[in-house]
Amino acid sequence: MLHFHELRDQRSRLEEAVDGYFSIANQPALDQLRDHYMRAYQGRQARMLAITQIATVSTIFLFLGLGWTLRRLGQSHDETERSRGRLLDAVACLKDAFVLFDASGHAVVTNPPYREWLGGVDEGGYSALIAALRERDPSAGLAPNRLDQEQVLYDAMSERWILFRSRATGEGGAVCLVMDITKLKHMEDELRKLTAVVEQSPLSIVITDSDGRIEYVNDSFTALTGYPSAEVVGRNPRLLNSGLTPQGTFDDLWATISAGLTWRGDVINRTKSGEIFIEHSIVFPILGIDGVTRRYIALKENVTLLRRNAEMVVDAKSDMERLLFAASHDIQEPIRDLLLHIQLLERHLGEALSPESRDDTALISRSGHQLSLLIKGLLDYNRSVRPVSVIGSVNSQAIVERVVAKFTADVPDARVIVGDLPTIEGDPALLSILLENLISNAVKFGTPGRRLEVSVSAYPEKEGWRIEIADNGIGIEEDYLRTIIRPFSRLHPRSQYPGAGLGLATAAKIAGLHGGRLWLTSVPGEGTIAHLWLPSRNKILVTHAPDQE
Repeated sequence: MLHFHELRDQRSRLEEAVDGYFSIANQPALDQLRDHYMRAYQGRQARMLAITQIATVSTIFLFLGLGWTLRRLGQSHDETERSRGRLLDAVACLKDAFVLFDASGHAVVTNPPYREWLGGVDEGGYSALIAALRERDPSAGLAPNRLDQEQVLYDAMSERWILFRSRATGEGGAVCLVMDITKLKHMEDELRKLTAVVEQSPLSIVITDSDGRIEYVNDSFTALTGYPSAEVVGRNPRLLNSGLTPQGTFDDLWATISAGLTWRGDVINRTKSGEIFIEHSIVFPILGIDGVTRRYIALKENVTLLRRNAEMVVDAKSDMERLLFAASHDIQEPIRDLLLHIQLLERHLGEALSPESRDDTALISRSGHQLSLLIKGLLDYNRSVRPVSVIGSVNSQAIVERVVAKFTADVPDARVIVGDLPTIEGDPALLSILLENLISNAVKFGTPGRRLEVSVSAYPEKEGWRIEIADNGIGIEEDYLRTIIRPFSRLHPRSQYPGAGLGLATAAKIAGLHGGRLWLTSVPGEGTIAHLWLPSRNKILVTHAPDQE
């Protein structure tokens, strides 16, 4: 159009020039006018060419910019779609229920937990969701017209705890998240219980950081030491040091817990008022996920009175043992003299001894034997409650054969069967007392008028040996099988079956000392079986006697 207007303007001028030309008579003026026209025409042509070139280049650049813009718009659209897809995928992967409402209340985005757990409440928008939650927990204080709110609810339908959170969006909608926090509530309850246990524990509990600075103490610590929590937090537990605990104890403590192990031991400490007390401490490290020690926990018990009482018990027991040994030695000798002189008296008097006197001497003799058995039983029982001091290989076969020969000498028609018996480890003297008491009972409680039969057998059982001593004696009622093992338990009068009532109790104690146990099975009128289980060879033995029922 520009070119067209320019041509029309030039044509008009050309016509004017032609008319002027023909009206000019002077040829030089005409030539001058023609030259002026040609120069003007060439200038216009050059300007038009420049304008055309500039317009062409501008058009090319405009088309290139338009293509680049369209390409960028396409990339932005693809990136937007990918971001939207990632957002929807992230929402779908949430384990918690998620929903996004627009300003009109329509559910724009939801995930499977929302649709499955809450039934996909989208009809009615945000207010319908609030109503559904309040139906599950009528005590909930949720408001349908408040977009920013947060509350913990108890869903009575599923018996689970949930956390509801909602936030307003910029366009007037709401984004909501419903989380199942049942496990967290249970953990909170457990943590509350543990906290109550720690705070109310009778043990002193001290928690320090990895450098040994106190972070927490419970009320028992304050009650024992006199230091309130505010005075000790941030300080080292050495403030309780009395100076009476050997340095080696602390060296061993730090070496143990630094290696990640638990240390147990006694420490002599001092209270705030200066009173000395003894603590039995259990100290162990708490490791982080990376395996590095984060804290140390110490459980402490005041054992001052316990240690003093234990020392008193040990002293009293030692005195009692010395007294018992001296008394038994001093009493056994006159008993032997008494029994000897009764026999001499019966031999010297012979037929001159009246029946009444003979009954009296027999009674004296039986009482002396009974007293001798009682003293021997007390000595054996006292030995059975001591720690095992001598450990060696014991040939149970030889012990049983010797004991059988001793007790069956008075019962010549007895039938005794001794099987293959093992070699076990333990205290030879104590194991001899154990087997002697069991075989003695089997021989003593035979059925009158019936030939005595006793069998001793053994077989391996549970990394040990089970030795059984069976007889065909009078048996034991089932109600008494457990109580008969207690000290001084008797089912028959001493006049009928002499003894101290300590044989089975002593045997049970010795079995416990060796890490074994003793129990009885019996059929009244048919016999009794004593079951003895002892660890096999190379089994570590206990050093104290466990309580027997």
